[in-house]
Amino acid sequence: MVEEAAHAVVPSEWDSGRFRFVALLQEAPRNNGRVELLEDVQTGRLIAAKAMPMSWVCESHEAFMAAHPEESELPWRDILTTYHLSKVVGLSCVCEFMGLFHRQGQEGLEVCIVLSYCAGGDLFTWLERSLQLTGSSRELAARPLMRSVLLAVLGIHEQGFAHGDLSLENVLLVDAEERDPTAIKVCIIDFAASTGPRASGLRGKPSYQAPEVHSDQEYDAFAADAFSLGVMLFTIAVGNYPWRSTRPHVCPCFRYAADRGLPAYLARRKIRGNGDEQVTLAALLSPKLVSLLTGLLCMDGPSRLTPQAALEHPWFAEDRPP
Repeated sequence: MVEEAAHAVVPSEWDSGRFRFVALLQEAPRNNGRVELLEDVQTGRLIAAKAMPMSWVCESHEAFMAAHPEESELPWRDILTTYHLSKVVGLSCVCEFMGLFHRQGQEGLEVCIVLSYCAGGDLFTWLERSLQLTGSSRELAARPLMRSVLLAVLGIHEQGFAHGDLSLENVLLVDAEERDPTAIKVCIIDFAASTGPRASGLRGKPSYQAPEVHSDQEYDAFAADAFSLGVMLFTIAVGNYPWRSTRPHVCPCFRYAADRGLPAYLARRKIRGNGDEQVTLAALLSPKLVSLLTGLLCMDGPSRLTPQAALEHPWFAEDRPP
């Protein structure tokens, strides 16, 4: 499917009269790229442009793989998967693909992928804004948010794609202000580590990686995405990551959870509750949320909850009318 998109996605020449620079949204020092907020003067619409130097991206996926054979994050995979899910399939949980362009930048020729702009920022920004919430108030805010994220990932999985790098930074809120907090719109971004249903090799951020990605065996990439969703849910509900890394022998927190089980880890780990008192996560989180987290963060991939099973978990029924 993605290979077929390569024939349809041919870079056009940049129209400097059409796109007006508004602000720099993000820099990517790793490849000297950046994300810019632009205005399409033809429509008055704000858009996002991800600019990457041609010296890094190369002229095709094949050329990139020849130049960077050890890379697991593939820019052309991101471009072509985004195009397929947006333009061919029509998923609303992926930013609208608005074009691919060549343009001359300060450091030379660039490849720019132009996407719809999500004004609400990423979930990491949401997390920083919501740190004052605790306990049941935090769960109440997290529930519609995670329902939207799970539905988005489920939709992507149904098209045969695993994301491979799910994290708070790779989920955007479509709107700056939600008129209906029970129907939050999100977009999943950055498909550079995406695969089919089966994968091998390391991908994703250290805190989010499922245990099996550290093995030298092929694994269920959908189940690995589910583990990342569990880390996202934990982080949103608690306000902090469960562990720094899932790599063996690196993080004592993960080692404790892996050896003794997540409920034992939650009973041991303490955070500051209301005021200055220290409370365990087991006491702070509702039993239903503990159950859901235990299912998503199961160390055994085949036994892990799927996104569909997670959506059917009783925790998500808490805010629904009887």
